[in-house]
Amino acid sequence: VLFRSQYVEKLVKLKNNKSVKNIIIMASIDGWGPEVDVQRHGLDRNLWLRNFHQLLKYDEIKLDINVALTCLSIPALPKLIEMWNEWNLVKEVGLQGTRVFDPKFLSPEILPSKLNRPYFEEALRLINDNTWYKKWSKERFSNLLPIFDKYPEGNIEEMKKLKKYLNELEIRRSINWIDVFPTVYKELQNL
Repeated sequence: VLFRSQYVEKLVKLKNNKSVKNIIIMASIDGWGPEVDVQRHGLDRNLWLRNFHQLLKYDEIKLDINVALTCLSIPALPKLIEMWNEWNLVKEVGLQGTRVFDPKFLSPEILPSKLNRPYFEEALRLINDNTWYKKWSKERFSNLLPIFDKYPEGNIEEMKKLKKYLNELEIRRSINWIDVFPTVYKELQNL
């Protein structure tokens, strides 16, 4: 949805009139790149970014980013963290993550740890922790690091389901998932 300033202005007016104590907008985005386009069907990243940049202009509004962590979104996480760091130069923006459990074949830990662990570690290194909230965010994300050790060689049964899911997506959405996820394809091709 295109940003509509009149709606935001109404929220700001409520805050300025002390009708509400806080305005917090949780923006959901799972990374930045073509991987996210596959995961969030219908997402227009350019429109999302334009809207988010508009919201950054309002001091009265607290912004948080919520990331759904899946085996497919993690490679796109470092780029999002770089952008988050830039947004935090304008004003503090929160960062939260939710590990996807269902369907299990999208869980971050089902692929061999060599695939996603390096991306996740890079994202952790990129999280600035110069405020208590950013430290909290980094700690929360750091707590997820051990999940990559659950299946060092991957969970074969769930990887088969992931392959089936991606093949079905390719047919339904006319996407070439192999081009978007070449390292995942390499792991799944012989299953």
